This record gives sequence, C-alpha cells and structure tokens, in this order.
Amino acid sequence: MCFELGVAGIAFAASLSLGTSSQNAPAPTPPIHRMEGTVAFRPQDTPQDQFVVFGAGHEIQSTLDIPTPPPGGRLLVVLDAIPVLGENGRPVDNWTRPARVVADTPLGELELIRAMTGYGAGGRFVQDITALTPALGQRCTLKAALAGYPKLPTWSLRVQLVTEDQGASNRNPSYCQPLWLEDVMRPRRSISQEVTIPENVRAPRIILRSTGHSATGSAYHEFVSLTHVIRVDGQEVARFRPWREDGGTTRRLNPSAGRPDPDQPNLLASDLDRSGWVPGRLVEAKILPLPELTPGPHTVTLELLGLAPKTDLDEPLEGYWMQSAVVVADHQVLAPSPGTR
Repeated sequence: MCFELGVAGIAFAASLSLGTSSQNAPAPTPPIHRMEGTVAFRPQDTPQDQFVVFGAGHEIQSTLDIPTPPPGGRLLVVLDAIPVLGENGRPVDNWTRPARVVADTPLGELELIRAMTGYGAGGRFVQDITALTPALGQRCTLKAALAGYPKLPTWSLRVQLVTEDQGASNRNPSYCQPLWLEDVMRPRRSISQEVTIPENVRAPRIILRSTGHSATGSAYHEFVSLTHVIRVDGQEVARFRPWREDGGTTRRLNPSAGRPDPDQPNLLASDLDRSGWVPGRLVEAKILPLPELTPGPHTVTLELLGLAPKTDLDEPLEGYWMQSAVVVADHQVLAPSPGTR
C-alpha cells in the first residue's frame, strides 16, 4: 500500500512506526491520540431527493483529548485510509474517494483535513492544524468520513493527533472561527457567514478548501473549474479557480486507475487534470491573508460563478463542490522564538 506522508518529516514518521531496531535507546515520543473504525455505505442514509456525499453510514467518530503543542511547535492530524480487501485479496472499492476529518466545535463544524484516496489504494495523509487549536479546546469530538458506495464494509479509517516540538515559526494562534462546511450542488450559489474579529489579534486570514466532483460520471465538476469569489462586507478580496495538473506524478498511488481514452492507451485516469484535487494526495488548503478583517463584525461570502449543468428533472445532479472555510488569527504579541532572549 502506498502512503502520502505530506508535511511530516522523518522524525515524525518514526514516532508513528511500530518500532525500529537500533543500538541506541529510542528518543521519547509524544503521546498519540487516536480513533479508528470501518465505514460502509448504507442505502437508507441517502435521501431520495438529493445526492449525499457524507451520511451516517460513512462516518466514525470519537471524543479525543487535544494535545497542546509546545511553544513554537505544531499540532498535526494524521489520517490513514486503509482499503478493505475482498476474497481475491484486492480492495473491495477500487475508486478514488474523498476522505476528511471534521471537528464538532461549539462554533460549528470545522474541517481539519481533506484527502483523496488513490484508485485501489489507501494512503496516509498529514495536515498541520496548529492554527485551528483555539476552536478545538482541550477535548473535542472528531468525525472521520469516507464516501464509498459498495454495500459492504469498504474502508478502515484511523485518525491520530500528534505534536511536533518545532515548525510553527511565528504562529501563535488565538482565534479560530469556522465559516462553512457544505457541498455546493450548483454554481451561481453564495455562502455567507458573519464573524466578529476580536481586538489585539494579528494576521487574520481564511483557510479554505474547494474541490469539484462528479456525481454521475459527467465532467461537472470534476474536470471543469469554476471561478470562486471571496468578499468581505461586499468587497471582493480574492478570485481564483481551483485546479491541479500534477496527476501524472501519482501513478504509484493509483494501482487500479483505468484508461479513460482508448485513443491514448498510455493515459491513466489518475493522470487527468482535476478541479483542485489529485487521486492519492492531500487536498492542499488555500490560505488568504485578509487585513480587511479588522476588529469588529464582518460578513464573509463565497460565490461560485458559472453556468449550471443541464440536467433532466428525473436525474440526480451531475456534480458538486465540497467547500470548507475558517477564519484564524494570532496573538498580537508574539512569543519569543525558542533559543532567543
């Protein structure tokens, strides 16, 4: 099985291993807080009038202690997606699937990590969530979800929280407000949320993820990007189109990727450019610095521009965009860097 280790370094990989042979005594490792379980799709979890990405049958959840990173250190979330194997020794679910971990905070649901499994392979995905610690508190309920659709157990999920003693640089998080976590089924749709920025914080910014997906095998919206517009109090502050074109580098992570075009026998499905994601890799969050978020109340809005796909009223919607966003900020007075006076 191939794993995408992401932002964590060699020392962190060693801290998660089962053990190593060495003549020297192993260095102490930080405690790891984890949950794990198996997910399966249940048809009764899907309403008849809409396409649901995540439902009760797709999730595992547990309430975990949240470790506090040391000064200058980081808090990381590690998501392992492990395919269930059938009698033939191959994964029951050979498709690429979205996987995520969401925290249930008093201020709303907060996405910690999003990743896409490979075709016929799981993965290890790591995300720095240091900036999100003010919303997590000392103990928090986490939900891990993976949307597979065969009507039997398909994936095992494992979530781990671990700290590193350096790497946060000058970040000193003090404010974290979830904005939205939802699936946008059609373009020309707006999502708005009010936030109140406290006094004495620095570097307000939005951390967001947006990936386009297909519901019925059409191009909407897995292979067609849309313009995203971010506004603060009605003023446009950012405009972008999510896109990834590095799928050709991930063939080792996609052992079951088929050939979508008979005229191009060397082309695999995992090679294709996509709307903000690549099979087998972490979905990279976009960070938008927003000095417009001065102390006080504000309204933050996301609008997707573009034409809605043509659909028959008797058919499900052809595509959707998975959206999440959060506003974060740091303490105004920074803690001194380790080793300085």
